Amino acid sequence: GKSFILKGHTGVVCSATYSHDGQRILTASWDRTARVFNADGSGEPIALKGHELAVNFAAWSPDDKRIVTVSDDNTARIFKSDGPGEPSVLNGHTDRVNFAAWSHDGLRIVTVSADWTARVWASDGKSESSIIQGHKGAVLIAGWSANDQHIFTASEDGTAIIFEPDGLRDPIYLQGHQRAILGAAWSPNGKRMVT
Repeated sequence: GKSFILKGHTGVVCSATYSHDGQRILTASWDRTARVFNADGSGEPIALKGHELAVNFAAWSPDDKRIVTVSDDNTARIFKSDGPGEPSVLNGHTDRVNFAAWSHDGLRIVTVSADWTARVWASDGKSESSIIQGHKGAVLIAGWSANDQHIFTASEDGTAIIFEPDGLRDPIYLQGHQRAILGAAWSPNGKRMVT
């Protein structure tokens, strides 16, 4: 098929993802915005504004109705994906926020930060987060198991940790890498991880 250019950002674009229905594309940029484009390139993008510094990543909610963004300004924000209204601001991290992931049921969000922690938030943005600690370096990525019973986090410290969101059981530490873990994923049945 023919390619086309999605224009609008004025800084480095650091992530781009399709909505689950394939109709829109979400981008995040160091220009302090995220943008929602029609996947066929038609029309003008919706700019999601409010962050004070670079946006490092943006993710669709499972139903595509909301978007979470994370930023060097130490916050995450939850926007309606059609643009109107003020975002919910998730305050708590003490250094840049690198990544966010929605639970599969859409009720929770995990964010990870250069402050060495992850936080689990209610996706309505109205309650306090719970803090996940254990890494000895910036946390770079996280993900929910298919049943939302476990979260992994992976870090510059070369380890991944598997947690239960409610914190009732001790975390499992996955060690062996000599350098930062830049990517990781659950297997579809949730019994294995690749880092």
